[in-house]
Amino acid sequence: MVFTGILLGAGPASACNVPVFRYALERWKPDAYEVHVFHKGQLSERDRAAVRLLERQAAGAANVGVEVVDLDKNPDESLRELYAEQRGATPPWVVVRTSDLNAEAVTVWSGKLDAAAVAALLDSPVRREVVRRILSGETAVWLLLESGDRAKDDAAEELLRTELARLARKLKLPKLTDDPVDRISPKGPPLRVAFSVIRLKRDDPAERLLVKTLLTSEDDLAAKTEPMAFAVFGRGRTLAARVGRGLNAKEIRSACVRLLAPCTCDVQKDLACFDLLLSADWASTGAVPPPAPVLPAQKPPPPASPEPLTVEEDQSLVPRRVLWGAIGGMALLVVVTGVWALRSGRG
Repeated sequence: MVFTGILLGAGPASACNVPVFRYALERWKPDAYEVHVFHKGQLSERDRAAVRLLERQAAGAANVGVEVVDLDKNPDESLRELYAEQRGATPPWVVVRTSDLNAEAVTVWSGKLDAAAVAALLDSPVRREVVRRILSGETAVWLLLESGDRAKDDAAEELLRTELARLARKLKLPKLTDDPVDRISPKGPPLRVAFSVIRLKRDDPAERLLVKTLLTSEDDLAAKTEPMAFAVFGRGRTLAARVGRGLNAKEIRSACVRLLAPCTCDVQKDLACFDLLLSADWASTGAVPPPAPVLPAQKPPPPASPEPLTVEEDQSLVPRRVLWGAIGGMALLVVVTGVWALRSGRG
């Protein structure tokens, strides 16, 4: 019984009740996109201005890392190979890479360096709207990547909107407590259950990087011609595509339930996700620091499970058992003697 109590006391602490989508918004840092600028010799003033724009965004709102590579200075072999893979490339040339669902590096854009190209890399109308909706408190924004077949795309949108509206009414937020791990930033948007849909054309010239990012998130998506749906939450984290028969009410519900579930330590690596390249002032949501450690005087740690007795420890207990047995025997003798004395006095 004692050992059972000790083992129960050593069980896991209660989970954080902050829903996954809000925890991700306040605490998950998005992966940086690699932007390689290949050139030979001196850059022109116009090209240097485009590079400075990239570098300012890398140091500020966008999740990008910029590397300027002078091909005349014998760069690393991996960089030379990356440039050699570019068909028809003439420096200055930009290559943008990120990681897919399997953490494999994929190229999502490449082209000539110029200010217009850089601006399109860092921002676009759909991505700007995704950021706006997330910062307004939406649980997730669903991107519906059209197939080009109007009937199929309309049917997919109707399914998404109908199911998401139903889930917004039915699903509930976890109940937050006064525990420090359940704190959310007062600077963040209101905590609510809300979903929306944005349709995205595959041939939209303003969204080329976004479309390529979605289609390269898995190695077989580019060949598929059905409508695809991607749930975007947090700071641009995006769930794996629901496509074809996988775009159904059950899968939509499963995705939404996972985003509303209390966050755990393992959820970030368990979710099949990738990050979008977004320019946003996420700091306005107010990053929440981890709770301070609980001092032993306030809440002692649970006792550890008992270790098996060694032979030496077992022998050390024998004198104690003998001692306690002797004390018990003496107490019994005192009681018996007292009773005998009382009976003798009455006689």
